[in-house]
Amino acid sequence: MERFARVRVFTAPLVVGLSLAAWPASAHAQTPADPAATQLVFTQTGRVLPVGDIYAGGYGPLVPFIQAGVAPGVQLGVGVPLFVLALGGQSLPIIVAPKVQLFAKGSVSIAAGTLHVFSRDRTPFCDGCVESFGLAYVSGTYGSAKNSVTIGLQRAYAIAPGRHASGASMINVSVEHSLSRTRAFITENNFGAGGGMNSAALRFRRGRLRFDLGGMLLWIHGAGAVAAPTINVAWRF
Repeated sequence: MERFARVRVFTAPLVVGLSLAAWPASAHAQTPADPAATQLVFTQTGRVLPVGDIYAGGYGPLVPFIQAGVAPGVQLGVGVPLFVLALGGQSLPIIVAPKVQLFAKGSVSIAAGTLHVFSRDRTPFCDGCVESFGLAYVSGTYGSAKNSVTIGLQRAYAIAPGRHASGASMINVSVEHSLSRTRAFITENNFGAGGGMNSAALRFRRGRLRFDLGGMLLWIHGAGAVAAPTINVAWRF
């Protein structure tokens, strides 16, 4: 029964997402372009920014970042997790997020990339040297700017001097559905052997501005779950 319940939890977003992605494209025909169409609630879609497109954003005020289309089929992002200082960190890590388009035709887009963190701080494994960890992924998005589903494979990893890389794999199933010209519903769901993260938000679009307001649930098998609000902002230059 437990295994069956897990299968239902995984397949439900997939079935709903494929249904919404097939929604008639004529609905909300005047829907404005998303200033940051390559981003889900936390991770990335299978789309890549066109050359010259730039947007700045953040996961609330805690993780500001900037993303840019730097070459045909290549996107690059840089961010800083400011919350590390509030938690007592001695230095500020830097997030580098390269992304490459693998396939794009019609309603299908596939991309691969990583959210890589460089940290120079004291840790149990390293005193004052560079640590590396992050999330590598391959994402495929099907649908239009109004209704789409994204399915991805993710691998969290951590590398410390003198130790082999370690990490965990996850599956991502995300759905975005336009509710009106300026509002959309988005849900991002990540499942792994040890736990996962589920999030949902209302997405507001107005001109160059996009604003997400919702919540997330982080759960770990055998350790319980933690819920928190999500507030994301993006501004296209």
